[in-house]
Amino acid sequence: MGTVIAETLFFILPAYAANMAPVLAKAMQLPGATPIHKQLFGSHKTWRGIWSGFTAALLLVWIQRTLQQYGIAEELRLLDYEHSNILLLAGMFGIGAIAGDMAKSAIKRYRGMPPGQPWFPFDELDFIAGSLVFLAPVYHLPAAHILALIIVTPILHALVNTAAYAMGFKKHIEP
Repeated sequence: MGTVIAETLFFILPAYAANMAPVLAKAMQLPGATPIHKQLFGSHKTWRGIWSGFTAALLLVWIQRTLQQYGIAEELRLLDYEHSNILLLAGMFGIGAIAGDMAKSAIKRYRGMPPGQPWFPFDELDFIAGSLVFLAPVYHLPAAHILALIIVTPILHALVNTAAYAMGFKKHIEP
């Protein structure tokens, strides 16, 4: 199971980066804070989130491709990064992650839930689901790896949120 977890984490790193990027971009006061659609997603889903998510995913996919070119981490590779279009992969991981988060936000608004209100396990898995849906035309993650994501991601989510709070990127620790 350890190998499956390591492979899964290596595979999904671009989506994790895309999910974290909007928080970092906001803290750095990068441009693009215009809301995408206030009624549907609320004022906190911005164009900055989309471009920062894509950019973060692109950086991670590029790193994965570079590692593959040098024969590093070959045992963890589930995709052929060297022969793939990294812009397309970055879009699938990055835009997919952001789209998953936005879909969850729209559902929360429809249900009358305020922004920031915890909604387990959807807050933890929305970006994963979005990435996997966007990747589906080119790659299907094996069931064991999906199970690993479902188990490991909420744990990592809690650790990363605690670290983000400690570093001042978040105002509160999410449950």
